Amino acid sequence: MIGIRTLLKIGTAESGNFGHAGRPGEIGGSSSEGEAFLKEGRFSSLDEWEGSLNKEQRDSLQTWMYIAYAQMRDSDKRGDSESHWGKALGNLKQALSTAPIYTEELYRGIRADIKLSVGDKVSMSAISSFSTNIAVGKTFAVTTPEGKLTSLSTKFTVLAVVKHSGAERLPRKPVKGTYETEAVFRKGREFKVASVEKMEIKRPGGKVWKGKKINLEEV
Repeated sequence: MIGIRTLLKIGTAESGNFGHAGRPGEIGGSSSEGEAFLKEGRFSSLDEWEGSLNKEQRDSLQTWMYIAYAQMRDSDKRGDSESHWGKALGNLKQALSTAPIYTEELYRGIRADIKLSVGDKVSMSAISSFSTNIAVGKTFAVTTPEGKLTSLSTKFTVLAVVKHSGAERLPRKPVKGTYETEAVFRKGREFKVASVEKMEIKRPGGKVWKGKKINLEEV
């Protein structure tokens, strides 16, 4: 289609990393979270879903959330199902097949000035994490993997998926005095840029980072 280009694949080095080895403090306030709904063959509550998982599935979920997120995503990129992490990913996908579905807006912070225009396409190169809380997305946009704040001259991007058919929702987990809920999109999901807007994030002390928010809709 004329004017449509695939310019960003979530999961590349520039697209940020959801972290999963601990969280910095939140920056930029908080946001309410929508509720999951029941789709055919899926549980309506996270507690019921977690209780239904076998040991291998529970272990893979914990590994994804806290230990080896990057390794499991790399296995998904390569289409690897035979290595240790590939098998863990297979167990995770089995677990996710009955997880509750989240349909409200989702956010991912990127420590880079991503150049996208209305109509451009964004695709998931591997299973990819987003947050239900925009404050978490903002935090990742201005925080290094080591937990340090970026310089004020560093541009950032927050991806906001504002329209989609549903992402698989994971359990809530503590984040330095608050809670975060993660939801994931599977490899191959595609989105287009609906709009681009300026965004500022307040830094402790009153100064601000300047960047952008890119609103995406699933295609």
